Amino acid sequence: MSLFPVHSVDRALSRWEEHLHELTPVERRGGIWLKREDLFAPLGPGGINGGKLRSCIWLLWRMVAEGLPGFAHGASVKSPQHACAAGGAHHFGLRCVAVVGSDPSSAVRNQEVAVAASYGAELVRARIAYNPALQRRAREVAAARGLGLLDYGISTDVARHGEQAVLAFHQLNAAQAANIPDDVDTVVIPAGSCNSCAHLLLGLALHRPAGLRRVVLAGIGPCRVGYYEERLALAERLLGRPVASLYRRRYPDHPDLEARYQGPSDAPLLLEYHDLHARGLFDYQAEAQGVELGGVPMHPTYEAKVVRWLRSARPELLSGGRTLFWVIGARADPAVMQRHAPRGFG
Repeated sequence: MSLFPVHSVDRALSRWEEHLHELTPVERRGGIWLKREDLFAPLGPGGINGGKLRSCIWLLWRMVAEGLPGFAHGASVKSPQHACAAGGAHHFGLRCVAVVGSDPSSAVRNQEVAVAASYGAELVRARIAYNPALQRRAREVAAARGLGLLDYGISTDVARHGEQAVLAFHQLNAAQAANIPDDVDTVVIPAGSCNSCAHLLLGLALHRPAGLRRVVLAGIGPCRVGYYEERLALAERLLGRPVASLYRRRYPDHPDLEARYQGPSDAPLLLEYHDLHARGLFDYQAEAQGVELGGVPMHPTYEAKVVRWLRSARPELLSGGRTLFWVIGARADPAVMQRHAPRGFG
């Protein structure tokens, strides 16, 4: 199942940007609701997919409109950003330079980087495999070669893009909240770079289901609460309607941040942020293999870890019948990607 009638990287057969505003389905699976963003899949089941890909397509389409020849970006070798960026670049005829934290011959042993290389991405090494170093090197490459920059986490920068473009970027995926059933009372969202958190917290404010009472963010990477909080405040100011102020905060691992961003005591929605990374429950680079929810395979770096935490620490959220789990995306299948690749793996 996919929203795309033709599964192809070839723009003569499919124009990915034409499907940006179509809603992915919400499914009831084994007593829990699933928002199936993994079904935003222009190459079909097993191809690159998800909300991050939608964001990437939007950003790359803007680069095409600006006349840029390509872009540079940096990400962990485990990040789906690599496959999304390279696949999108090939679709739009853009050059893609991917900054990695190890020698390219070693980096391609990782599935996400191997997929990116097969779609024509040029791999450039940063001096150290540390995210600030990756982003610094990507900025250097972009400036030296006259390329655009795809920001960390597939995001936008207020200084470079402007406030209205940043808001439009978040509104794109925020619209996916429009088909959440009214009897859902809790939404669970994996939190990595927290771009998806910013999108979806905005979306739940703009398209609030009647029964919604709580949003649970499960942090599986370094804490980026400040990022989504700043974006929610920006949206509230530009839209002139409650967004950030619709949420009461409960941040048990970060009481200072809870106090800083606390909403009104009578705000209708409770926002919880559980920092699983800070608690040492999961290593971001490690993978949780073989995890399913409602029969749907979970991404081993992201969703799978959150599901394991829910089952051990918050099982009530999986058994009440009123929880929706937001599947941001699924890992691409190398065999499927190879069938569509402009050149073979290896």
